[in-house]
Amino acid sequence: MIIMTTPTTTTARHFSRSLLALSVALCTQQAMAQGAGALEEIIVTAEHREATLQDTQISISALSTEAIRDLGISNGLDLGGFVPNLNAQPYVGGRTGISYNIRGVGNSETLITFDPAVSVYLDGVLIAKNVGSLLDVLDLERIEVLRGPQGTLYGRNTMGGAVNYITRKPTNEFEGSVTATLGNYGRQDLRGRLNIPVIDADSGMGELNVKFSGGTLNRDGLQDNEYDGPAQRQGGRPATSRQDELGTVDRDIFSAQVQWLPTDSLSVLYAYDRTKIDETPESPWTTNVNPDTFFGQNLAPWLVPDESDRPDDIAVEHIMIAKTTAEGHALTLNWEINDDMSLVSLTGLRELDNYGEADSDGAALGATFPDPPIPPAIITRDNQEYESFSQEFRLIGTAMEKLDYSTGLFYMDEEGDLFNETTAAGSSSANVADYSNEAWAIYGQATWNFSDELNFTVGARYTEEDREMSKALVANTGFGPVLYLSDVKNDPALADSLYPDAAEKFDNVSWLASVGYNFTPDILTYAKISTGFQSGGFNARDIDPRDFTTGFKEETLLAYELGMKSTFNNRFQVNASVFFSDYDDKRVNQFNPETLVSVQRNAGVVEIYGAELELLAQLSEHWRAGFNYGYTNKEYVEYESDGVDLSDAANFPYSPDNTASANIAYEYPTSMGLVKARLDWSYRDEMTFLVPVPERNSSGDLQLWNARVALEEIPVFGDKNLRVALWGKNLTDEGYYNFGVNIYSSFGFDINTYGEPRTYGIDVAFDF
Repeated sequence: MIIMTTPTTTTARHFSRSLLALSVALCTQQAMAQGAGALEEIIVTAEHREATLQDTQISISALSTEAIRDLGISNGLDLGGFVPNLNAQPYVGGRTGISYNIRGVGNSETLITFDPAVSVYLDGVLIAKNVGSLLDVLDLERIEVLRGPQGTLYGRNTMGGAVNYITRKPTNEFEGSVTATLGNYGRQDLRGRLNIPVIDADSGMGELNVKFSGGTLNRDGLQDNEYDGPAQRQGGRPATSRQDELGTVDRDIFSAQVQWLPTDSLSVLYAYDRTKIDETPESPWTTNVNPDTFFGQNLAPWLVPDESDRPDDIAVEHIMIAKTTAEGHALTLNWEINDDMSLVSLTGLRELDNYGEADSDGAALGATFPDPPIPPAIITRDNQEYESFSQEFRLIGTAMEKLDYSTGLFYMDEEGDLFNETTAAGSSSANVADYSNEAWAIYGQATWNFSDELNFTVGARYTEEDREMSKALVANTGFGPVLYLSDVKNDPALADSLYPDAAEKFDNVSWLASVGYNFTPDILTYAKISTGFQSGGFNARDIDPRDFTTGFKEETLLAYELGMKSTFNNRFQVNASVFFSDYDDKRVNQFNPETLVSVQRNAGVVEIYGAELELLAQLSEHWRAGFNYGYTNKEYVEYESDGVDLSDAANFPYSPDNTASANIAYEYPTSMGLVKARLDWSYRDEMTFLVPVPERNSSGDLQLWNARVALEEIPVFGDKNLRVALWGKNLTDEGYYNFGVNIYSSFGFDINTYGEPRTYGIDVAFDF
């Protein structure tokens, strides 16, 4: 039985109308049918070994290659509408970051000095920061979304869960594909994949295969910039050209994999990926003004008072910049020592260069009132550089025919430089910092199978982490050249304040215990207790030196979960879970509207409970349907700041209480090819952006509709195939906020950015 708190009447009406319209029950696992009315078995590696999705005692959603294509998933942002209790949030200014919030647990900070609460992995290698993790990964085999703390096998920074991207590996067949996309707003994408067998397995040198993937993604802006005066950079410096459009897409992607199989028991895989982004992000709109303030009065002409009415144009005189280069190297060695034991080595090196500028008042104040000019209300500039090295060894095996185990060692070393500048009402200052973190862990997890029906799993992980940060505050920077902390230390006159160095060591033991019972081979139930951990650290934005050196404490989460996974007649699948989480020292991002500084503080104790339901039905040979629902209730049990009880005056940003999605799909083979059609619906209720209550510019309930119609497996040139698909997203052109800042009481206005409007296009793919 699933126990849920009843949603509000309004929410229930939304669900009822939409579910009645679809008249079926559906799911996110997106398994495709095979044969006449059978569901495909999905294999996952969430527990470091291959297992079916239905035998894995984790609340997990998995999307296959075909599902990723049918849903039009380009990167992690597209997951939010299809996975229960998951919200995927973009970093609006930089365009290169993403923060996931799962079951009310997340961290939306944009600086590289902060760690996520939901970690991202690419073929097992950790992408350690939110910034730079919004990757358009090419040629995916599947995506796995793990809900709930994963502190044993995955470790630190997985209190909310983990997202695994698994790419398709090189094979011994020459094959490839080319896909072109044309869409509205001038969208022009070109993606390609080429697999080349280099050395045959019979050569005596072992088998060698390589695979290359690449793409260029381009789109015109979603905002027309109506400002027609001379373009400016920050602080009034001239720009090279005026920006007529904002919200563009311009990114190049490349990946290469080389796999060597010297013996039947050893594989060596080297992978390289690179993403280069050079785009103009959208400017936020002014969505509330305080007429009793200076900026509120002058921004009133640009006010956009209705969330549902997304404007097409804006007028801003300061240019918007989002430039990023992200690169990764990974080396994976897999040695099958014998039939029951394997040793895996994962080595990763990742680098990031990220630069962004943003005009955040949504108006051309200086150009409109030139005598004397009104300075922009808020302009920001960030330069972030980051490098990380990670090494993990895993020993995975089976003993005594009843014991399945996974043990490992993990090490990570990272360092970075930060330049974070804010100009408010003409006055500028910058936080200039560098940092280094070093972490290591040892872990083990084992499952004892008492019988075919009953098993018991225990696991534990010990982690140590050393964190260091140095910082200077530079006033009146005037949007001059980007500074590094080494520049300031070499010339102390540059610094308004040179802070004492901050350093702290953290350690933690995370553990897991789970019992599973199979009532039948097709019905699994489990009860689990698991823990998660996120180390403390330091905030480069802190103004008070004592706050900076004190930093914030570690967070811990203890979760209880009951789950069921079931399949009936290989045609109907029902997966469900209920959970309760005790969250100690939850970190909150408190935005100070007076100083425009976000500070991290430990709030105290939070209790979270909820449920997830995922249904999949193969209705007939040609029709398939699915539905999922997530509910999360969050409450601050203890939250005190400076002696004031804030437990009833704080939001949970980017964490809606209710999420749902539904789909219906049709397939029919013809002499011309395979006809496919799919309709998707997603829902979330109200979502807030900042912790303090009240928030005037939160986002209301949202329903989105997507659709795709395709003709696939069109025979051309012998055994080659062609695929053609028409698609549309946000078909009803809903206007909705995806980001907001509340500075109504201090500067006199609030700002928001919008999610994407209706988009549509055509995909043409040639498989050879």
